[in-house]
Amino acid sequence: MQQRRKVWIDEAPEGTNPELVRWARIIKAESMEEIRKLTKGVEVLEEMAETIHQMNEDERVKWECWLREDSERTLSTQVHAGERRGEERGIKIGEKRGEKRGIKIGEKRGEKLGIEKNAMNNVINLMNNLKLPLDQALDALGIEGETRSSIVKQLQE
Repeated sequence: MQQRRKVWIDEAPEGTNPELVRWARIIKAESMEEIRKLTKGVEVLEEMAETIHQMNEDERVKWECWLREDSERTLSTQVHAGERRGEERGIKIGEKRGEKRGIKIGEKRGEKLGIEKNAMNNVINLMNNLKLPLDQALDALGIEGETRSSIVKQLQE
């Protein structure tokens, strides 16, 4: 605890006006209890002490309100920042998943196109080299379904 320095109001010099000393002590008081002791018995000073107490309470309430509002602002800011980080993270995860799906879809399409192109080349080779009609070349290679329809459509164009 910090030591209080002794000043003239603690030990007033002889001949100093006692009311002046009382006022100085009230001003220097460190607690409401101390102020109430110093103002006891003098109605005007007791009223002043009560006014000081109410003002301090008002300030305390204002301070508590400010702290609550600041806490709410801080929480709101943190929530907003958390949402923003969550959105950014979600976007990155979504992009990665989308990339993976896109790659898989692209690979499947590429594989399908490669198979169709290979089948088309084989059909053309059978038709040219063995002089087979389109249907027989497709049958000989066992090409059916969607691939067959696609090849027929492309060769008839």
